[in-house]
Amino acid sequence: LSHTKIHDADSNNNCIRDDNEDSDHDGVDNDNEIDEGTNPLKADSNNDGVSDGREDADGDHLSNAKEDDAGTQPDDADSNNDGVSDARADEDGDGVSNKVDARDDDGDNDEHETKHCGDDSGDHHESNDD
Repeated sequence: LSHTKIHDADSNNNCIRDDNEDSDHDGVDNDNEIDEGTNPLKADSNNDGVSDGREDADGDHLSNAKEDDAGTQPDDADSNNDGVSDARADEDGDGVSNKVDARDDDGDNDEHETKHCGDDSGDHHESNDD
């Protein structure tokens, strides 16, 4: 979207595919915002004072951004219809609930993120301690 090229997987070479960028910095990537009907260029699409990523559209205590991280549906409290809410479920089978697991994308269960990617100049290591 902004500052990206539609036919380039990573037009700004930041190790994030353009459709996975978060142009409005609300915690929901552009592709998911389009799928969910929110505006990928506006952090608070419905102007209610809460960013799209912090909204909890289905009331399951897992924000829209965390639902996207877990691979669940932000508009369905039990995305796979197994009788367990998305927040309490364990989509990746690692023994940690989605609500906790979504805070730890690099898989080391410390809630601090380390992203790795390579390009022509070598590996990039980016720490995201939020």
